[in-house]
Amino acid sequence: MGTTSLVAWIALAVSGFSFLFNVIGFYRSRAKDLFSLRQEVLTKAEKTRSCWARSIQNNKSLIHKAEVNNRLEPELRAMLINFLGSHQEFLEQCDADASAFAKDVYENGAKFTESKCREYLRMLDPNLEVFERTGGVAERKYIELMERAEAAGRMSSV
Repeated sequence: MGTTSLVAWIALAVSGFSFLFNVIGFYRSRAKDLFSLRQEVLTKAEKTRSCWARSIQNNKSLIHKAEVNNRLEPELRAMLINFLGSHQEFLEQCDADASAFAKDVYENGAKFTESKCREYLRMLDPNLEVFERTGGVAERKYIELMERAEAAGRMSSV
């Protein structure tokens, strides 16, 4: 029967502690990565919500400008207000979706796993792309209609 030297036991203890510290360091690193991922989801969710809310305010401003524009012929003004109103409905639906999404992230974000964070990021990116594509559409249409009406002489000189 062999005996194990004290040096071997010390070496085993040192390697065991070293392994333990590496495992703890690994989990701390993963926890930091997960925290960063959760923060990214939270930031993008809030950015999406605020972008849609800002678009709604811009669209409301355009609707008001169209309503008080007495220089534009009544049927053109009605067409413009109708377009802006339907665009407003689209924006409000997008804002409602983004707000519900952001609320879910605020309430449950601390419980998200890495896979859930990545899934939410995959869902948020297309929403931001839709915003970027539709951003400024109403304003461009408003300006285009005003320019066309002025060029066609369909604006009064009041």
